[in-house]
Amino acid sequence: MKKYFMLIGAFAFIMGISGTYAQSCETKSKEAATQESSDGVNTAASTNSGCKPSACRGAKTKFGEARVISDLRLSLIEVKSKMENHSSISFSPRSYDIHSIIGETDDESLSIIKNEIEIIERELSQKLKVQFTEQAYPERKARLVSTLRARISDLAKLL
Repeated sequence: MKKYFMLIGAFAFIMGISGTYAQSCETKSKEAATQESSDGVNTAASTNSGCKPSACRGAKTKFGEARVISDLRLSLIEVKSKMENHSSISFSPRSYDIHSIIGETDDESLSIIKNEIEIIERELSQKLKVQFTEQAYPERKARLVSTLRARISDLAKLL
């Protein structure tokens, strides 16, 4: 039961982080945007979105990346939860540990997720006698994310 609450706490923490990124541009009211445009900063995008495009691009890009990484992390947590609660196989506690899976940067988070997937694959290959192919990870983030998503999905299917 304690582990269940820890899992829920981790999920709430992750969702709190992703919500922080969204607040930079979206929370500005339309009235503030209209007042700003009457002060001389008048652009159609500023009035429509609630902030100047130059101020929003970075935040929305960061939010989008954070959302994708949060989704990957949640999928990974689901796999780890299945491992922890598996009825017939007892996995190593390290393989389903969800502590320290949040990085300071997007690159660090992706690296942590990649390392956690490799730990899970090693554990599954020992316990289930399954062979995983060695795969080079792509350099580009978009391809890396899709590769990680596919590998997490494959791991979930095995459990």
